[in-house]
Amino acid sequence: MKASLVVKERKMKFFKMSILNPKLAILDETDSGLDVDAVRIVSEGVNRFHNEENAVLIITHHNQILQKLQPKLHAHLNRWSY
Repeated sequence: MKASLVVKERKMKFFKMSILNPKLAILDETDSGLDVDAVRIVSEGVNRFHNEENAVLIITHHNQILQKLQPKLHAHLNRWSY
């Protein structure tokens, strides 16, 4: 139940982004707490939003969402070891 609420919340964010149409969208850990299917849904939202007129900056600790983005975007992964 909680996962579906999180997915609905993320879908609403993409809906707002499509209405506001910012030149730069910063998504901070938008994939945190999501299962594999939900990550797919979120990446589809990013792919629908991203075009030649805007840019998307995704901050994440996971590689799964980056693999699903089209076109492939530049990514910098910095894994801290403690």
